[in-house]
Amino acid sequence: MGAKRILDVGCGPRKFCVVTACLRPELSVHGIEQRPRLVRVGRRLARHFNATNAHFWAGDATRLSWDQYDGFYFFNPFAESIFGDTDRFDDSVSFSTMRFGVELLRAESKLARARAGTVVITYHGLGGVIPSTYELVADERAGSDRVRTWVQRAAPPAAWAWFETSNTVERVSRNHMHEALAPLICGQSDGGVITRSQTTTSPTDAHRNGGSFGRVLALRRTVRR
Repeated sequence: MGAKRILDVGCGPRKFCVVTACLRPELSVHGIEQRPRLVRVGRRLARHFNATNAHFWAGDATRLSWDQYDGFYFFNPFAESIFGDTDRFDDSVSFSTMRFGVELLRAESKLARARAGTVVITYHGLGGVIPSTYELVADERAGSDRVRTWVQRAAPPAAWAWFETSNTVERVSRNHMHEALAPLICGQSDGGVITRSQTTTSPTDAHRNGGSFGRVLALRRTVRR
């Protein structure tokens, strides 16, 4: 697709970064992970496989500039904020529904500002909306979900955005999605959580039968606390 500098947002155990770096040595692959110990694991893996083009940092990817990247990989990186304690990787990071909502809005804003030609790959979904200026150019089954490839086009933004589920991609109102996120960001949610087993693509998979992001909030109220 032409992307040369890739950012894996919330790269976790780093498998994507190391494998991609080994298979495509001409790319510069960067992983941002909030758990320092996982960053250290990633660096050791990169050294073991001589993946000199794989780079890892500890931090919150949504607080950093994305301007230097022309490719992004998302493996549902924000959903851990609304998983129950037993479904989270560990308890070393502070999570909340407020954080979930804020990070989705930051990601949407950063993707909207990306230059034309930027490539985005999602697996198990982004978790929120993808700006209308992106074109879905590939959608295929891989393992437990779908891998989707998007390309930013030189087009004016619209009032709608793309919303992924495990089986479909739909157009939804940006305003409706933002209204659904507002209670989370303002701390007015009811404290419900989603279990990992209830999401095949992401917490937003609850949307697949239609409606808006409000279905996610409804799901949160029906599961264990």
